[in-house]
Amino acid sequence: MQHSFKDRFVSGVLSFVIAVVFVLSTAIPDIFNAQQTVNAATLLEFDSATQVNYSTVLGRAVDFGIVSYRLNQMDHLETNFAVNTFYNPEAKNFDMDLAGAAPVPFIVSTLTPGSTLPIGRNYHTALGAQQEVTVYTTSDIANNYPFEQRDGFKGTITYVELRPEDL
Repeated sequence: MQHSFKDRFVSGVLSFVIAVVFVLSTAIPDIFNAQQTVNAATLLEFDSATQVNYSTVLGRAVDFGIVSYRLNQMDHLETNFAVNTFYNPEAKNFDMDLAGAAPVPFIVSTLTPGSTLPIGRNYHTALGAQQEVTVYTTSDIANNYPFEQRDGFKGTITYVELRPEDL
């Protein structure tokens, strides 16, 4: 019986000491006019929900349907692309369907020998409208291997010398 009283007494004293330490640890900063800051209650300067989006993460890549080091076109495409090396030995054309009237950019750094760049019409140009296409590439590709206009493509293709900042 005495043994159980002793265990209760020790438990009570320990509980009392823990309670006193807890109260003093929260009260002492107030006694000395120390300022407590709860980080969860402060307004952060950086609000990730509004400052991070596809454009801030991907940069210029949001303007392209395909971004790749090497693109091996094996069949018809309906998108634009930004690639270092373009490979299209079967001369399959690519269209920019769903681009609407917006200018369509392409980036091609290197063209694999035997490949062509055939561009076809899209829904917008099929209705008689003009499509503006800007190709960022080397002067060699622009002068010797320009985009082939196929399938009733209507519009203008402008070639711009590729610079590192275009990537």
